Amino acid sequence: MAMVSTHDQLIELRHGKQERAVATGDNAAATATFAADTDKSYVIEKIIAGFSGSATKVLTIKEGSTTIGYIVVENAGGVYDVNIVGNKGEALSAELAASGSPGVSGYVTLIGYSMGGYESS
Repeated sequence: MAMVSTHDQLIELRHGKQERAVATGDNAAATATFAADTDKSYVIEKIIAGFSGSATKVLTIKEGSTTIGYIVVENAGGVYDVNIVGNKGEALSAELAASGSPGVSGYVTLIGYSMGGYESS
């Protein structure tokens, strides 16, 4: 049996390759994306989203160009536990709408993993 020496190696053995995507926008939309790959599907486990100041906006979650969910993000936001399984060959993304205020930045981080050949149903 192989020895596992780090948390990332354990995640890779259990699920697949750990993935992160990060985006920011200063009074502009912030879109974090796991890019489409014909050999992989993605799972988003957590979304971290918020603003550097006062704002309440919608975070839109998409598989390819299809909207699959929404989260309302207020001010500093938080960590949102999700379990979104994408289809093989499809991108998964989360776009936080612009704050509407100059100097107020939005941020989005996707945390999850990729795996080969899974088709969700």
